[in-house]
Amino acid sequence: MALIDVREDHEVNRDGTPLFPDHGYIPGAMHMSKGVIERDIERAIPNLDTSIIVYCSDGVRSAMVIQSLKKLGYTNVSSLKNGSQGWIAAGYSMEENSPIIEPTQIHKDHSVGFLKLTSDAKSEIQQITAVELKEKLDHHNEITLIDVREDHEWEAPLSLGGGHIPGAIHISRGMIDQDIAKKAPDLHTSIVVYCSGGFRGALVAQSLQKMGYTNVKSLEGGSRGWIAAGYQPLLEE
Repeated sequence: MALIDVREDHEVNRDGTPLFPDHGYIPGAMHMSKGVIERDIERAIPNLDTSIIVYCSDGVRSAMVIQSLKKLGYTNVSSLKNGSQGWIAAGYSMEENSPIIEPTQIHKDHSVGFLKLTSDAKSEIQQITAVELKEKLDHHNEITLIDVREDHEWEAPLSLGGGHIPGAIHISRGMIDQDIAKKAPDLHTSIVVYCSGGFRGALVAQSLQKMGYTNVKSLEGGSRGWIAAGYQPLLEE
């Protein structure tokens, strides 16, 4: 059996400083946030028949993760009822350390399942090139530009691949479904989302469209596409 914590970096709190009552991990869990689990899980768990239990803080996001994993072909996936909060309420403790799927382990070559998932998403959404986005920003077009990468990607220094496109706000892919209404309550808001390479961004755009947003685009090539177009430097947080 594989137990996976799909919460954000700041919720599990990798540096060990307690920020949430349920910080840390359920004993035996590995950490793959909702934002990257489709990208990374096939490397960590190649057997599609593995018994997998996922959890977030309250069970809401983990239910969404189950849907994604089923699309990848996993056959035996369940969600921990009430998540880590339910675990704590039952009187069980969390532990500080956990096997973490680190960025160094991922996506030199994306898995076939992930590429199929993102290819399907790209067929349903609109993409925008770096050149087109730069032109809109230069002309001060009204755009909500959202960086959907992980906390550690947003916060990293430029020397380690961090930084963000000027004018962007950060809502990680793992949180955007529940937090987008705070930044874009109008479903007709012009939204551009981006990740590092354009794959996760496409999945976010697809998800927002399903939520009713009518004017969402994903940045083709992500932040790497922005840099490749010669628009440097990115801004550090």
